[in-house]
Amino acid sequence: MSTSGRDSGVLVLDGPVAAADPALERAFRRAMDGLYMVFQPIVSWTEREIVAYEALVRTCEPELARPDLLFSAAERLGMIIPVGRRIRRGVAQLVGTAPERVSLFVNVHGGELADPELYDAESPLSRVAHRVVLEITERWSLDGFDDIGERISALRALGFRVAVDDLGAGYAGLTSFARLRPEVVKLDMSLIRGVNQDPTRQHLIRSLNGACRDLGIRVVAEGVETKEERDTLVALGSNLLQGYLFSKPARAFPAVESACWDAPYKQVQGWPARTAQAELLELRDALNALLGSFSQDMHHAPVPEVSALGRRTLRSVEALLATNNLPSLEPGALSLPAPKLARTA
Repeated sequence: MSTSGRDSGVLVLDGPVAAADPALERAFRRAMDGLYMVFQPIVSWTEREIVAYEALVRTCEPELARPDLLFSAAERLGMIIPVGRRIRRGVAQLVGTAPERVSLFVNVHGGELADPELYDAESPLSRVAHRVVLEITERWSLDGFDDIGERISALRALGFRVAVDDLGAGYAGLTSFARLRPEVVKLDMSLIRGVNQDPTRQHLIRSLNGACRDLGIRVVAEGVETKEERDTLVALGSNLLQGYLFSKPARAFPAVESACWDAPYKQVQGWPARTAQAELLELRDALNALLGSFSQDMHHAPVPEVSALGRRTLRSVEALLATNNLPSLEPGALSLPAPKLARTA
């Protein structure tokens, strides 16, 4: 097997891939011909805005329509690196059409860490590395790389940031977490689904949020599908959220419906204390509502000093919510060295 067309952005398969399974080879080639990218937003709950998009691969080939089937076939055929190159080049071609001030999360299979192109400063994705967070899935062991630290350092030197994907989905999660020292971790949807009804997972997510905050690591809760899950996650200290509740993946960079921002803080059943962030969010909403009612009812308007104090308090609350020692997800933002990061609300 060999590849060509490196500079053209089109990967050509010009040799036999797996003679032992010709049907799978044919389906895989059709899948490669029909690859395309879709994007799903990652939102900041406190800011009520999109801060990043995850790039997700799709194919028109029905036999390998699901990404897990596509990558399973690529593993069997020894084609992980060609698939990874096609995906990275596809994302690089679309970066210019993405909204400004958002980063793109790009999944990287563990086998791609052996691809020299990933570390090539002239490769298409490296040229826009300041906008990219590489998601290294926790489902694949990194034991085959004795120099994983050097490889990750080389990627960061190009401008990439690193995320550990699927934390909580498999056996190697905490090991990968410790070895990669990521800027971002993504909680697997198996932890998120139905979290509003599961005290055990609530405790686990709250603990992970606290540990990552102390280490200066951002946490994305993915797979959020219901308002109840969203409200529970917010109460547990989660801020970065992703899932069908906000938007399904789409070819264009999809927006988030305004109805998704409609919920105030809600206390989680059984928790004795509220997070500082949740208190500030509710205080902000209450102050906005109070000042709004003053402006509409001039007959009961407070003395000017009271209105001024309310506005000053609101500005202070907004400033506290904006104070964040965790790394930004804006393009080019890198984390500060852990553990020299203070706990924030």
